[in-house]
Amino acid sequence: MSANQALRVFYDDLCPLCSKEINHYRKLVHHLAVDWVEISTSAEVIETFGLTREQLLKRLHVITPEGEVVSGARAFTLIWQALRFYRVLGVIVTRLHMIGLIDRLYEPYADSRYKKRVSCHSDSNEDSGR
Repeated sequence: MSANQALRVFYDDLCPLCSKEINHYRKLVHHLAVDWVEISTSAEVIETFGLTREQLLKRLHVITPEGEVVSGARAFTLIWQALRFYRVLGVIVTRLHMIGLIDRLYEPYADSRYKKRVSCHSDSNEDSGR
């Protein structure tokens, strides 16, 4: 699999929990199977796919090798299927049609994380302007 055939995963590299999870995944995957894209430093790559930084901060997004944009629980299942130790989990979740359930659990968390992140950054921006 070449780099242009890799699954592209956009993640919030400034979020400690997100970075910890991605770093765990990085240890498990062949380096060419997934292209880990840090949101904070990849504006050109983000624009290439017609996405906004805000969209990417709100939900996990993956670009498949075919160019399909996938977010939320389905994005997680694609990542899991690319990881040797999580592959079975990704297949089970997909085959048992659990993506909707996982999305219902993920959405409130993602919304809360995004609101906290925006609030935190707007507070620090106000402080830096004084």
